[in-house]
Amino acid sequence: SERSVRQFHDALVSFAERRVINMKKRGWGSYAVIIICISAVLVVGILYARFAFKKVNEESKDFLYEIYGQVNNRYSFLVERNWNALDSWETYLQASEKQEDTRMFIDRQKEIWGFDQFYFFAEDGSYITADGEQGFMDLGAEFEKLTTEGTHIVKDVISEGSKPLTVIASAVQTGQYRNFGYVAIAIGYDNDSMEKLLDIDVYSGNTTCFMVHVNGRILFTTSDWDGAEKNILDDLSHVKFLDKSLEEVEQDWKDSIADVVRIRIGKKNYYMCYQTIDFQDWVLIGLVPTGVANKSLNQFWFATIVSLSMIFGLMLITFLIHLMRRNRKSVMEKDTVIQYREYLFNLLTENTQDIFILFSPDTMHAEYVSPNIERVIGIRPETLKEDIRNLSCVVQNDISAVSPEVFEKIPIGGVWQVDRELLHYKTGELRWYRELLYHVLLEGTEKFVIILSDRMDEHSMKMTLENALNAAEAANMAKSNFLSNMSHDIRTPMNAITGFTMLLAKDADQPDRVREYTRKITASSQHLLNLINDVLDMSKIESGKTTLNTIEFSMPDLLEKINAIILPQTNAKNQDYEMKVVGNIPDFLLGDELRINQVLINLLSNAVKYTPEGGQITFVIENLKYVSSGSILLRFVVTDNGIGMNEEFLKKIFDPFARETNSTVNKIQGTGLGMPIAKSLVELMGGTIEVESRQGKGTTFTVQLELAVPEQERDKDFWKHHSISHALVVDDDEDICTTIQRLMEDTGVQVDYALNGFRAIDMVKEACGNEDDYHVILLDWKMPDLDGVETARRIRNCVGPLVPILILTAYDWGDIEEEAREAGIDGFMTKPFFLSTFQYTMQNLMDKETVQENDAGLEEDVLKGMVFLAAEDNEMNAEILSELLDIAGARCEIAENGLEALEMFERSAPGQYDMILMDVQMPVMNGYQATEAIRTCGHPQAADIPIIAMTANAFTEDVKNALDSGMNAHVAKPIDMELLKHTILELKQNA
Repeated sequence: SERSVRQFHDALVSFAERRVINMKKRGWGSYAVIIICISAVLVVGILYARFAFKKVNEESKDFLYEIYGQVNNRYSFLVERNWNALDSWETYLQASEKQEDTRMFIDRQKEIWGFDQFYFFAEDGSYITADGEQGFMDLGAEFEKLTTEGTHIVKDVISEGSKPLTVIASAVQTGQYRNFGYVAIAIGYDNDSMEKLLDIDVYSGNTTCFMVHVNGRILFTTSDWDGAEKNILDDLSHVKFLDKSLEEVEQDWKDSIADVVRIRIGKKNYYMCYQTIDFQDWVLIGLVPTGVANKSLNQFWFATIVSLSMIFGLMLITFLIHLMRRNRKSVMEKDTVIQYREYLFNLLTENTQDIFILFSPDTMHAEYVSPNIERVIGIRPETLKEDIRNLSCVVQNDISAVSPEVFEKIPIGGVWQVDRELLHYKTGELRWYRELLYHVLLEGTEKFVIILSDRMDEHSMKMTLENALNAAEAANMAKSNFLSNMSHDIRTPMNAITGFTMLLAKDADQPDRVREYTRKITASSQHLLNLINDVLDMSKIESGKTTLNTIEFSMPDLLEKINAIILPQTNAKNQDYEMKVVGNIPDFLLGDELRINQVLINLLSNAVKYTPEGGQITFVIENLKYVSSGSILLRFVVTDNGIGMNEEFLKKIFDPFARETNSTVNKIQGTGLGMPIAKSLVELMGGTIEVESRQGKGTTFTVQLELAVPEQERDKDFWKHHSISHALVVDDDEDICTTIQRLMEDTGVQVDYALNGFRAIDMVKEACGNEDDYHVILLDWKMPDLDGVETARRIRNCVGPLVPILILTAYDWGDIEEEAREAGIDGFMTKPFFLSTFQYTMQNLMDKETVQENDAGLEEDVLKGMVFLAAEDNEMNAEILSELLDIAGARCEIAENGLEALEMFERSAPGQYDMILMDVQMPVMNGYQATEAIRTCGHPQAADIPIIAMTANAFTEDVKNALDSGMNAHVAKPIDMELLKHTILELKQNA
């Protein structure tokens, strides 16, 4: 600090002046001073040597620990990365049915990942490679953990007649490859490959690395030792340990303690660094000669000792010269003082970034300038010696310290201080300095001393702290705004619920009002539930507990579900909503359908909310490319011409709790969590999400996802078996017509198309005249001049009642369904066109019934007469469930916990209970444990009775846990009776 520097300066000057006075005295006093100085030098040298040795040893150990920690991290990263890869390959291997495809997939991964062999393991440890080579590999107790507990393992393997291997394995679902049943997959790395990870570039190769077992057996090493036969403990038993004993080091290995100790091999000292490996009972050991590790620090130590020796040597020489030349006392006295002062400043400036300048205010010439000034700020010392005011060229837009205005403000003994940025005169770099200007009196003459002290690190730390403070304040502000918004958003539906509850009590004898109040309470409750779900979703995502459930799903069904939700919303606001498909999109894909649906519904619902009545919303699904034979890259684009967003809010749209604040948006309910949840889910699925928006112009969200394409065996003979070989498509959008033609190319059906109703009628008449009738006709609903309903009415007059006529539309056809049926239309299909949907619709027409009609008829009475066993520990929930089932014509018996439910089921007669409704979180025995116990008990219905999870645990992983425990289905609380009926209907149909 400036204070310590000044104290050090004053002390040395005072010391020099005292020495001059003492040197005037004759006799033995001078020799006594010399003896004292020599003694002081020896004491200081010894203390400094001890201190330097300790610091060198500590610094070297820290550096070694960091270096070998990086090697440790390489192994951990390699193993973790390979485990993740094996988990990701499982889906493909399970889905692949052709051996050649599997082998090609493994060969491609081998090229990418660089492993030496791929294994399929059976439960007994036998294996088969991708090339069909079979054998047995002893993986020890770790293999049992792999097959029974499903844990990942890493194991070194030494087989007779082959090179040592490191095997990385992962448990999978039971599969077949080349008629070989397997329960785990693994990859093997030759230990020569693993040894490369031990290479360390530092120390010019003067290091030796070992990877050993805790028991000391060497797995691989950078030395010439044979890791398959030697034990490092045998060699270490002949080594002298300087810091710890060999027994203590062995105990460290067993206790997973890392350390750096010094050992002596022969006449040479070494640092031995050891660290345990997280995933295995391995120990990483590194040996580095202490001379190599301490080389740079020893050089610094040596240079410092030499410098100190020179300093005190000069002192001794000065005193000797003074004694020898007493006749030059006055000259030598002044020279000695000057030498001490110069040495002081030279010492300081050579080892610091600080600059010292001494000048006279009368001449403005610098009498002393630190020699480091050119290095620090780029000005040559001679420039300031000519005129101290040249220092102003590095001062940026501020008052220079070398100005009369500043001189007048500083009394003798006073100081002027300022922190500012100075410009490096040569490089242009700006750095922060503290500028101190001292007004002193030397030998009766006024002088000024300038000290420029580098404060860049201090300033950087200050800025970092300020940024951290601003970030914390911003986070607190965001959370405060979130709580404020949530308080408003939660209180709004709660106010409705409590208000209408009071009105229910008041108007209980007026059924019409009761029904209306009930409807509004239900709507408010659903809105409140959605708010809570958003908050819980975000919390789960931020804690890293969200997982994906990758399954095969139908793209047409997904889009139909989305339309079922979005179309009523757009119709209510009289918005123009259009869904388009670009390119050939497979009917079935592999992915997390629930999460994809959640993201797209979120984007589309926002488009509806922030687009005024009469606006336009477009949803485009585009096949960008087939990434490989097994996956496809899809782009989902949601565009609206709504209110848009400003550029400032666009930068933080994906931040949790962020909501744009303006008079329009404030009226729209929301938590500010929808976009962060969507972004987190898209990134969890390995995709990207981008947004473009202009205020008052609209917004476009673009999501890209890579999804696997399962192999599907399509019934190519369906059309032939049903005598369908000629079809007509009528749509004013020619791209839709040509797309349908392309999708139907492999079916053997000739597809003609017309771009308006009049042309379609002419084509139907021509086909009838040429005895080349159309076997099915697809009509767009909304076409110019002649719409689809009127076109169907006129075509029906030509073709009679037997030719199926379908409406293909992107709009909600509920309002025109009755009119369309009267005009001769047999069915409806939702755009975009999918071949599987077309085939399914035609099959229903052939059978003269639809799945929807069957379900609707059955769901009304599905619960009548059923008897349920319900495990529910909450008395109020149990009462609500009993009443709802009673209204539906069913009854239930309540068990207060899982154990009681198990006992009641075991005591029941066969057929007494039709189904079991199981809560999850219960005392004594939870729902998962109760389900597993029921499935394994001796009751005749134990394996077959349907068990439905009815719980507030509503996340995707909760559904998976329920199914894994033996339950048949999952219904989330609060209870939705329509969903419960539909679930029970599906279980009955699949029984």
